[in-house]
Amino acid sequence: MRNIEARKQKGDKQAKLAFEMCAYRIKKYIGAYMVVLKKVDAILFTGGLGENYSALRESVCEGLEI
Repeated sequence: MRNIEARKQKGDKQAKLAFEMCAYRIKKYIGAYMVVLKKVDAILFTGGLGENYSALRESVCEGLEI
């Protein structure tokens, strides 16, 4: 993801698409679990991407209503 982020910052359209696809897939899984669980108190981001990549966390959470 570091390479994708670096390329995205330089205006690379494919890198931007890769980033958006990654965020979309994570958001899709979170949404599916939200439907099954019916009540979500929090969403936790762990691991390298979750802890260190604020742009990804922000993109994933955008539009999710908890």
